[in-house]
Amino acid sequence: MSYNVSPTDVEDRWRPLSDAETPIAQTLLDDLVNDLDVHRPALEATLAALLADDDDAVVAKGLMLQRVIVKTLANVVKNALRNPDVLRSTTIGADGSIGVGYDNTAADILANAAMLSAADYRSIDLAVLSASGTTPSAVNSVRLVINRHRERDINCLPVGNA
Repeated sequence: MSYNVSPTDVEDRWRPLSDAETPIAQTLLDDLVNDLDVHRPALEATLAALLADDDDAVVAKGLMLQRVIVKTLANVVKNALRNPDVLRSTTIGADGSIGVGYDNTAADILANAAMLSAADYRSIDLAVLSASGTTPSAVNSVRLVINRHRERDINCLPVGNA
């Protein structure tokens, strides 16, 4: 695997996986690696170059980057395996009946999916910047929003009463 991540990394961060969970974890990791390669096509080459360098300090930065990638992918898989059926509740009635409740909304299912979030990509991107010697900044962009209470025509400025 291109980033040296395996189901063992999920186990190291969570609990031992069952025999049925291990191949699922491997498939999810393969999917996430593929997604990462699609969205960050230069990442694998960058990591390989850092790890193959002659300078021990550069290799150490490569290992740090690799650890961030492995941690991120393993945690995404852990979260997906934690509640795969989007189970909300179970109840046992006095008569022995069992009730099961699921969160079946699209948002709930998407929140439980094994996919990299914007925060995951940001974490990996910051690690790449740090490994390349660039100090990451905490600057965020701000999106301007038109005030809904004002006129929609921006050529017409509001004028006070005289």
